[in-house]
Amino acid sequence: MKRICHVDVQRQLLTYSPVHNKHNKGMFLFAITLVVVLISSVTLSLFTLNAQAQEYPETTTTTSGQKPVFRVIVQVTNNANTDAVSTVHVYIDGTEYSKVLNGAVCPAKSTVSYTFDFDSEDVPVGKGFTAEMVYGDDIFKRASGVNSPSKTPETVQLTIP
Repeated sequence: MKRICHVDVQRQLLTYSPVHNKHNKGMFLFAITLVVVLISSVTLSLFTLNAQAQEYPETTTTTSGQKPVFRVIVQVTNNANTDAVSTVHVYIDGTEYSKVLNGAVCPAKSTVSYTFDFDSEDVPVGKGFTAEMVYGDDIFKRASGVNSPSKTPETVQLTIP
């Protein structure tokens, strides 16, 4: 790109010279970096939303040596007119075992499921667990459940009014 740098009024000629403005290059690089960061963050947040529950049996035994898992599915229903960003926490009652999901997005007027896996040896049949969600201005919602002998994922439901 060329820019008019000098005008010779007597001859009525325009002279052009290339512009090498380091400030413009810096701003351009900053803008490109900002766009890349924004696209990356949106892409990563979409992966978090796609990590929703799938119907797996409670225990899985494979030849690859994986341990059986106890699976808790937390279904969050947002009845509000706005999206909510929350923290979902599942812990096994009376133990130190817990899982936390920060930044869980709960779209308005919809239900989202989140899956939490624990080692089934740590959660015997009959053991209780609690799922809690914190959203908005420290509003808490809790639901409890028990590991049943049915060998299917345990599902709890939380509702945002």
